Amino acid sequence: MNIRSLFLSALTAGGIVSITLGLIVTAVIVFMVNPNPISNALDENLVALTVCCAGTPLFIVNGALGAFFYRRRQRTMTVLYGVMSGAASGLFGALLASLFMLVGILLAYNLVTGGAGLGEAIYQFTNGYYASVGLYAIFSLSSVIFWCAFGALGGLIGAAIWRKPIEDKARMENPSPGGV
Repeated sequence: MNIRSLFLSALTAGGIVSITLGLIVTAVIVFMVNPNPISNALDENLVALTVCCAGTPLFIVNGALGAFFYRRRQRTMTVLYGVMSGAASGLFGALLASLFMLVGILLAYNLVTGGAGLGEAIYQFTNGYYASVGLYAIFSLSSVIFWCAFGALGGLIGAAIWRKPIEDKARMENPSPGGV
């Protein structure tokens, strides 16, 4: 196993998926902040519902993309490599997504409070409703656990999808003696 290829494939897949999820959640937050009759009827549960409905398939796609990028770099794929690349891409995706979510939450808080400066928004955010760093730490830890678990599942699926052609082709080119 090449650690450099694992790192680069996991970073690529995690970046793609975390940016996609960040854009989806940001669009929902902007939709909620805009004053219109539809968004007034919705509440913060829409963000949680969006993350659950869009996030879970994206976590699995994240792991499958990690396995795909690893296979493209190494030309060999086993189930173990797929699971490891999926879990690693889940780890990078969780770290990037939690960073994007923190910035998105601060910007949304800045929009809601009427355009206070970013430093003031950070101060109010940490002393206000979402008060503690502990809440963000719990969110980040649970995010890492879920992204890694679903990323490993996606890596397993990705290894099953992308493993066969390369290994079967190698077996056809180098048959074992005796025809077995």
